[in-house]
Amino acid sequence: MTHQTWHLVQCDRCALVYLNPRPTPEAIAENYDWFAHAPLQTGARRAEEGSLRRVLRGMRGKGILRRKTRETVVAGRISQFVTGGRFLDVGCGDGFMVEAMRDLGFAADGVDISPWAVREAHRLGRTTVQRGHIHDVPLDKDGYDAVLLMSYLEHEPFPTRALKRVREVLRPGGHLFIKVPHYGSWNRRVLGAAWSGYFFPQHLYYFTPDTAARLLAKCGFETVRNRFMDHVPLSDVFWVTAQRPQVAVKAPAVPQPSGAEAPRRTQMT
Repeated sequence: MTHQTWHLVQCDRCALVYLNPRPTPEAIAENYDWFAHAPLQTGARRAEEGSLRRVLRGMRGKGILRRKTRETVVAGRISQFVTGGRFLDVGCGDGFMVEAMRDLGFAADGVDISPWAVREAHRLGRTTVQRGHIHDVPLDKDGYDAVLLMSYLEHEPFPTRALKRVREVLRPGGHLFIKVPHYGSWNRRVLGAAWSGYFFPQHLYYFTPDTAARLLAKCGFETVRNRFMDHVPLSDVFWVTAQRPQVAVKAPAVPQPSGAEAPRRTQMT
C-alpha cells in the first residue's frame, strides 16, 4: 500500500507488515509527537473509526450498554493475571493507567518520550512517569510484575530490541500486555485505504495475532492468551498477553539475512 511518500511492505518470510522507508527516531520525536497533536488526530480518527466501534458507541449512547472507562477495561484485563506488585506502562502518555493501577494498590511507573505528555502527567500528580525511551531510562532488572504496551509497539522503531528490554525488567513469571492495531481485521479488508488503523508515518509496524506471537517467541516470551475474543475480526485492535517464563528458555534461532540471502519484501496492494 502507498500513501503519498509512505509505503507499506510485507516480509515474505515472517509476514510482518511495516513502513519502508521509516522516519528516524529523532524525526518521530520531533515532528510526530502524538500528544502535541492529539486534538486534531483524535478528531480525524474518530471520523474513520471502525464499524464495530461505531455500533458500540451508538448502543452506549442509547443506554443499551453501560460505558466502561478504558482504565477499568485495561485494569480488569491485567488483574486476571496479576493482582499486585509493580506495574510499568511503556508509552504511558499522561499516565492515566499509572494512576489507575496505583489506585488498585500497585506501585506504578510510566515511561514516555513525549515532553508534553510527561509534563501533563506531572501536573496531574503522576510523578512516577519518566521522560525517555524504554531502551535508555533507568529501570530495575527483574523489577516489575506487569508491563503494559498499549498502542505503543506499532510506534516503536526497534520492536525486537524494545521487547527484549521489557523481558529484562519483568521478573520471571511476570506478564506483558500488548494492544496494537489489528492488521488482519475484516474492517481493514473492507475499508482498504480508509481503515482507521492506518496512521502514516507514526505507525511503523502493523501486526496480526500470528506475527505478534512469533515476535514474542523470538524475544523469549511465552504467549499465554491470544484467543478469539482478544482479536475479534471486526475489531480494529487486538490484545496479546505474554509471560516471561519462570525458568530461562532459549529463544528460537532466527536466521540472519545477508546479501543475496536477505528475505524478499513485497509491496502491499
